Amino acid sequence: MKRKFFKCAMAFVLAVLMGAQPVMSYAMTASDGGTVSSESGSAGSGTDAADTEDTQEEMMGSVLQDLESSLQEQREQILSDLGMTEEEFETYEPEGYFESGDPSVSEASGILPVGVQDIEYTDEQTGFTCRELNGSYAEIIGYSGTAAELFIPGTLGVYTIQAIGDNAFQNNTSLTSVTMASSITSIGSYAFEGCTSLQAVTFSENLAEIGEGAFSGCTALSNTNISELTDLTSIDSYLFAGCTSFTSIELPDSLTYIGYRAFYNCTSLTVINYPMCLEEAGGGI
Repeated sequence: MKRKFFKCAMAFVLAVLMGAQPVMSYAMTASDGGTVSSESGSAGSGTDAADTEDTQEEMMGSVLQDLESSLQEQREQILSDLGMTEEEFETYEPEGYFESGDPSVSEASGILPVGVQDIEYTDEQTGFTCRELNGSYAEIIGYSGTAAELFIPGTLGVYTIQAIGDNAFQNNTSLTSVTMASSITSIGSYAFEGCTSLQAVTFSENLAEIGEGAFSGCTALSNTNISELTDLTSIDSYLFAGCTSFTSIELPDSLTYIGYRAFYNCTSLTVINYPMCLEEAGGGI
């Protein structure tokens, strides 16, 4: 995506350079085909004037030729950098721009190239892949490592990790424990679904949102610190469905909503508290 943005900028510069060509051609035509006449003065002075004008025309012609040559070289270099021919450039349509409505994006950085939200970055050392959310924030969208005890960091490259995306660790059977950095405020739907070896999860203390089925099918999961999440106000549907190793779970009093079948098929679960702020609970919990 960064290359697309670079192409847009280069296309603009190239358009300016190419736009100068008609002016160049006109000036050259005028200097080559122009005539000089004199209706007054002596023949000698007319000759001198004509010589002077001829010299000026030659100088102007030379300057214009040098400039045209320079512009041609620059154009060819830009086309080379873009990896395009002149024919390809003629049909090239740069992507537009959009104004971000995200309040967390500053006014100065609120206008971004189209598609910038799709920028992805992979940290080769850790195996995490993240996708830019807005400016300096990103979400984890994948993991290629094999760690059993995994710490999900607060930063990757230039990005602050704010979220774990949908399906990010889905069906990762190597994980036995996960600890999340405090910068993470949300977990996407089915992010850890089917992580059958996962036994313990230490959530970020600032976690405020957990998507549908995020830990469904984690049959070994029995230990979390979910009771400490004071910013969490809702539990989505199927969140811990099929977590058959839970025997008890303590929910935070900040919860106002528990989704449909959030604890469905938790066959070993015998003890669960009733949050003080709970207002609504879905069916078949």
